[in-house]
Amino acid sequence: MILLDTQVVFWSIVGSNRLGRQARALLASASGRYVSSITRVEFAIKQMKGKLRLPPDLSARLADAGLEDLAFSARHAEGLHRFPTLVTHDAFDRMLLAHARVDGLDLLTSDRTLLALEEPWIIDATR
Repeated sequence: MILLDTQVVFWSIVGSNRLGRQARALLASASGRYVSSITRVEFAIKQMKGKLRLPPDLSARLADAGLEDLAFSARHAEGLHRFPTLVTHDAFDRMLLAHARVDGLDLLTSDRTLLALEEPWIIDATR
């Protein structure tokens, strides 16, 4: 089971070739592919700021890509404490990291800071 970070979700729904071959294979074979409610918040904020243009049929595209919504809860918020060295890193990335860790999911990301943690469950989306 795998949680996609926000960039990877976007790449998946727009069919970007930035998503690597191994990542595509992993997504195709995963027993569960999830989108955090945190990603939905990040999408909304970026769109409101004019930094991102999302398709109007976002929910349908997520469903077509086989991505299921996963709610972020208080126990996920408490999981942020597991990564004190990232306190100054992007808050959305830290929440997605905690979400994946607490739920025992792999995290598919292109974020170099997260990949530098060298955790086996943090997977490079560009490969």
